[in-house]
Amino acid sequence: MSLKKLCDVLEERYSGFKERILDSCLVTVNLEYVDIPGPDEGDGLEIRAGDEVAIIPPVSSG
Repeated sequence: MSLKKLCDVLEERYSGFKERILDSCLVTVNLEYVDIPGPDEGDGLEIRAGDEVAIIPPVSSG
């Protein structure tokens, strides 16, 4: 499954996922930061069985 397809599946299950989550968070696959492909950019990275996908929320300190 491609990373783009995974995001599409999550959007179907959790309406607003792309807008609310992906616009403000970072994504890693196997501890490497990756970009989510836009609508006209192809499927992007292929995720394989055993790969770890993490969504990292914004962090701030004061």
